[in-house]
Amino acid sequence: MTHPAWLLAFSDNTKNHAIQRGRWIQTKLLGGVIPDTPVEVDARFPEDPALTLREKMLVVRKEECWRCHQRMDPLGLPFEQYNLWGKHRTTELDRPVNTTGELNGEAMGDPIEMLHRLADSKHVHQVFLRHVFRFFSGRNETLGDAKTLRDMESAYDDNQGSLKESLLELLVSDSFIQRRKSPPKK
Repeated sequence: MTHPAWLLAFSDNTKNHAIQRGRWIQTKLLGGVIPDTPVEVDARFPEDPALTLREKMLVVRKEECWRCHQRMDPLGLPFEQYNLWGKHRTTELDRPVNTTGELNGEAMGDPIEMLHRLADSKHVHQVFLRHVFRFFSGRNETLGDAKTLRDMESAYDDNQGSLKESLLELLVSDSFIQRRKSPPKK
């Protein structure tokens, strides 16, 4: 997530986009759901060129905005350490860049600290394995797939995070072998 390609993908033509970066982490790594911006909301930041992005983002602290933004902004703000092209930076508008953020209520000093915490998170591993299950099975998991998901997680944990071993567990599972065709749509 410190690769320029990822950072650029979550920027626009003129600036970083901490909100998009945080939303991606919340939805793809943490398995959370963030609703789309309501159409009646003016989601533009102030145009003041003297404000840093973090200062412009204070507008999302309004109660109706903060309900969603509190789950993504603290995850994306540490990546302000990188400009819109993914190049490391230490200043924004001749001021030091603030790289603090938050993960599960705990303060993070910079994106590298956050990445280590995410990489070590059992929850993130489980979300990843659910994505693997969905991709290879071509469907979402059901309650009947709980054993397969547990077996995939055990294989992952027992083999130092081996995708190969957890995928093998999926491919030999009843969930995968005994798949049924969906009835044709009428």
